[in-house]
Amino acid sequence: MVSPDAIESAIQCSDYATLASVFSSQWPSLSGSDQRTLASKFVTSSMASPNFYPAAFKDSSIIDCVIPTALKHLPTTVESGADNTLRQKIFDYLVEDGDYSTAAKVLGAMRMEDMDSTSVYYMSPVE
Repeated sequence: MVSPDAIESAIQCSDYATLASVFSSQWPSLSGSDQRTLASKFVTSSMASPNFYPAAFKDSSIIDCVIPTALKHLPTTVESGADNTLRQKIFDYLVEDGDYSTAAKVLGAMRMEDMDSTSVYYMSPVE
């Protein structure tokens, strides 16, 4: 199995080829648990890296393969709701690029919770 540390290292080095390999060709051979672990690690580490975005959005393997795969295989909760932060970053990038239809789909996938005010996904209902 690819280690979470390898994901962290690839993000720090902006090694898009390694990330693409893990999230495409190696992905089917991983257990569901390993996929959730690596997906969560990718999202949290990429959001914590000051240099990974927005440059990574310009690489087709990241925007077309790595990010969608990671977002589809996350655990129930991601630390600090980092997945929603990433979705917001993608939305902003796509709007700036003029791709409003794709941006709306990204925004529509935001995780929201209105019952559990302690959830990282809690958003109060609009009155």
